[in-house]
Amino acid sequence: MQTVCICLSLLTVAFGQQHNLADLAQGLGATTFIELATEAGMLDILTMGGPFTIFCPTNEAFENLPGDVMERMKTDKQMLMDMMKYHLTSGMMMSSHFTNEMMVDSMMMMDGMPIGIRMNMYMNGMLMTANGSPIIKADQMATNGMIHMVGRVMFPMPMKSIPEEFMEPELSYLTTAIKTAGFASSLTGGPFTIFAPSNDAFMKLPPGELQMLMANKTALTEVLTYHMVDGTFWSASFHNGMSIPTFEGQNLMINTDGMKVMVNNAEVMIADIACTNGVIHMINSVLMPHMMYRSPFSI
Repeated sequence: MQTVCICLSLLTVAFGQQHNLADLAQGLGATTFIELATEAGMLDILTMGGPFTIFCPTNEAFENLPGDVMERMKTDKQMLMDMMKYHLTSGMMMSSHFTNEMMVDSMMMMDGMPIGIRMNMYMNGMLMTANGSPIIKADQMATNGMIHMVGRVMFPMPMKSIPEEFMEPELSYLTTAIKTAGFASSLTGGPFTIFAPSNDAFMKLPPGELQMLMANKTALTEVLTYHMVDGTFWSASFHNGMSIPTFEGQNLMINTDGMKVMVNNAEVMIADIACTNGVIHMINSVLMPHMMYRSPFSI
C-alpha cells in the first residue's frame, strides 16, 4: 500500500512538471480561473511566461462571490486583470518558504508599487492562509511555476491602516472611544486583529452606560483592549472553542457553526476587513471583560 501511495504521489508531481501553469490549473479543476485568464488576455503569460506562483481560486470560490462582482469582472477588463494579477507572484514559491505575517509581492501594481499578500500560519502550520483565503492544496508544480489552490477569491490589500478604517461612519463611536482613551497611536504598529463594535453595538448598551464608560478612562481602556488581539486572525482560522488572548489580558472565546461566528456573546457581522497592519471583524455587541462591574465608578 505504501508503495502504491508513493507511486501516485510521483505521478502527480510528474504530471505537473510536464504541464505549464495553465494546463496544470485546468487539470486541477480550476476551469473558471482559466476562463477568466483567457478573458483578461493573460493565458499566454500562464502558458509561456514565468516562473510564477499562482494562488488559484477553486471554481467554488468564484461561485461564492456575489453575482454583481462576477458580472463586473466580466465587463470591466481592468478590474479583471487586476484581480488575476493579484493572484500571481513572480518566481516559484513553495509553501515551505512562507512564514507567519510574511508579505508577498503580487504582480498587481498601484502607484508603481506591488500590492502585498499577507501570509498567515495557524495550528502549527496545519492551516495556511493567503490574505485570509485558506490554502487547500499546496505545492502543485508546473514547468513554469507553482500553484497553491485557495478556497476564496482574494482581493487586493487596501491602502488603509486600522486607524484609517475606523474613520468609516459605522465605526464612529469606536473611533471616539479610542481617541478618548488616548491610544490611537498604538494602533499604527501591528499587525493586529480588532473585533470592532459597530455604532449599533454601542447604542445597545444599557442607558447611561456608554456615558459612564466614556467618563472613566481606565474602564474604557480595559474594555477597548479586550477587543484587540496581537497578530492577524482571519475568519478562516476560527474554530469552535478557540481561545484568543487579548491586549487586556483575558481571552476571547470563538464559536462557529460554519455559517455564523460568535465572539463571546457578540456575532461577527462583517468579517475580514483587511488593513495594511491587520484585520478588522465588525461585531454587533460590545464585549465586556469578566469581573467588570457596571457602576458609576467601574463598568
